[in-house]
Amino acid sequence: MYNSVKKYLKVLVLATAAQGLFATAAYAQDPGHYGLGRIATEEEVAGWDIDVRPDGLGIPDGSGSVSVGEGLYEAQCASCHGLFGEGEGRWPVLAGGEGTLTDDRPQKTVGSYWPYASTLWDYTRRAMPFTAPQSLSVDETYAITAYVLYLNELVEEDFVLTKENFLTVKMPNAEGFFEDDRPDVKNTACMKDCKDPASIKVISTIAGVSPTEHLEEKGAEESEAAEPGSVHGKAIYKQSCAVCHDHGVAGAPKTGDNEIWADRLVPGMEAVVERAISGYTGEDGYEIFVPQAKTEELWMALLDKGAEPCGLGARDSLRLEASLNLYGNELSDDCNPFERRMAWTVDFSKEDFLAKDKLIELKEKAVRKLVGIEVLDRAIARGGYEVLEGDQVVGVVTSG
Repeated sequence: MYNSVKKYLKVLVLATAAQGLFATAAYAQDPGHYGLGRIATEEEVAGWDIDVRPDGLGIPDGSGSVSVGEGLYEAQCASCHGLFGEGEGRWPVLAGGEGTLTDDRPQKTVGSYWPYASTLWDYTRRAMPFTAPQSLSVDETYAITAYVLYLNELVEEDFVLTKENFLTVKMPNAEGFFEDDRPDVKNTACMKDCKDPASIKVISTIAGVSPTEHLEEKGAEESEAAEPGSVHGKAIYKQSCAVCHDHGVAGAPKTGDNEIWADRLVPGMEAVVERAISGYTGEDGYEIFVPQAKTEELWMALLDKGAEPCGLGARDSLRLEASLNLYGNELSDDCNPFERRMAWTVDFSKEDFLAKDKLIELKEKAVRKLVGIEVLDRAIARGGYEVLEGDQVVGVVTSG
């Protein structure tokens, strides 16, 4: 907030008159000029004075890492801006767009267009998330800012943004902004032959500029009439399903895409429910438990029905194509969600829960990560094989 605005705030705190009238600081020469208002207290001024300037003035003490920001971003921002900053629907794209500013349709993102990191920090703290602005703590704002900078490849994945290193972040388009030194042009209002306000009618408005359909909640009457099961189911969906099905991640059918869901519903709701419980990798699959003495009999019966043996390799092929983890391979007691691209399973926006501090520590100290590799020559990368860079071991194959 610029100094001129701050001066106005020191002059007057607005008060609502009984008739619903408002007085503005711009018209006040002295406190009570129109019989309204009073001098603002220091605390009230501080509530408005939360801006951060490009030179770092105003930024509070705090810190936030890229790793912590990832979980916060996925919980608070991804539903509008996409998991990778690509933007959902008509919501702003946050990442990418480098080199497009001279195109006919430039992509103005944080990385390609914004001149200062302070703009990102300030706007996130002031106006985000869209449904609950100014609900983020200072450290959460630092962490989300760090993660968005990481999405734009402006910082490394182990970066921790702090008050002390804030000004070291240089935006690629900083030089694209400059002071306009052209003189002001002041026009004098005509105030003659004005149209009669009574004859002016609003016949339409521009709607749908901000696509808020996915954020709207049911009215009180609908909420009261909703079945308890549907309310509970919505909560489970948001916690366990939305991260994939809201965005169509890893082949998951996107919620609301009737055409895709029509194919998935062909096997029937019983199969859909079964897949929701046990997982779905693109093919129907079942685990069958039988007494050992009946194993051969079952095997032969399946062959007689036309089943073709394929082995675990086929299962792993489907699983790896969808980038799905398997307990005993990618998942074990020796790892945590942040090393296995499963940060979305932990919601740090909750005030408190069991082992929250430990999980934050694990996320900030994560030194391993799960990646895909491609074997270029005729070889087999089996589970447990070491991955070498020169003579140095840099990883271990979890599934191959």
